[in-house]
Amino acid sequence: DNLLAKYKKVITLFENDAAGVNAIDKYKSVYNINGFHLTLCKDLSDAVCEHGFDKVHHELKQLLINSLRS
Repeated sequence: DNLLAKYKKVITLFENDAAGVNAIDKYKSVYNINGFHLTLCKDLSDAVCEHGFDKVHHELKQLLINSLRS
């Protein structure tokens, strides 16, 4: 509630696994907070190591834009 009162938008970033996908759904239904996960790898650090900063940045930017629109 504190974050939602303080900021216009709150968005979560979870790992690309079953727990992360379930958490995105739960945060949306319980807190009305949008979220997303990277599809490149399980987590952010692995994605940067395997695909490089520029590719991860590009994907995160698109996911963030889409999340802000919904």
